[in-house]
Amino acid sequence: MVKIPRATVRTSFLAWAAITLAFAWAGGPLPWRILPGYVDGVSEPPPVEFARNRDNPFTDAMAGTICACIAFSLLWLNEGHAVRIEQLLDLVRRRVIETGPTAVPGNQRQLVFLQGDATSADQLVLPEWANISAPANSAKLRAQALMYQWEQEKDDQSVKYKKVWKNHRINSDRFQYSGHHNPVFPVAPTCMKLAKVAVGDFVLSKKMLGKLQNYQPCEISNATIQEINAKPRMSRYGV
Repeated sequence: MVKIPRATVRTSFLAWAAITLAFAWAGGPLPWRILPGYVDGVSEPPPVEFARNRDNPFTDAMAGTICACIAFSLLWLNEGHAVRIEQLLDLVRRRVIETGPTAVPGNQRQLVFLQGDATSADQLVLPEWANISAPANSAKLRAQALMYQWEQEKDDQSVKYKKVWKNHRINSDRFQYSGHHNPVFPVAPTCMKLAKVAVGDFVLSKKMLGKLQNYQPCEISNATIQEINAKPRMSRYGV
């Protein structure tokens, strides 16, 4: 049997009572009634009044009940989610084991907490970019290509074209006027390599590596740039 939190019952009852009373008191909405206003012979914007309807209280009660059911359902889901999160955190607090970077056989399949320096012995290299390599002990190596290309700007009276740097291709086939062609990218806009990163005996998953976003620029020599430009795929692009 599902145990209903007391906070959910109290909040839902208060929401039902408030909504029902609001509908019963205000009544159903009627058309706005316009009343002219004059101050010192000068016409002002007419004020509006919201008329109350007491002719059919059953409709008001039904509307209040429907809104109360919706409010109760939303509160049930919200409070239930909060209870599940609190139960999960309580389970973590009771079962977590603080350990060092060395794996202990007795902690297998247990929830552990550790801290330490992440290291990697892998050498990250991007062959499609003239074998550009990352410094030692790097977790990721990412290369992003930018292309100088046409971009269309529209306003109410004119269409303008300008050249900008973008890391994705702008589809020039959709431009309103011809004469501004953007070629395809010679390489993938983004290339990435991941290393095997570990904290002691514990290996970081790809999901954990995805949270590492503190990228640092790599140093590229002029010889590497010339080698990239000399590749056949770059022959149709200005450098």
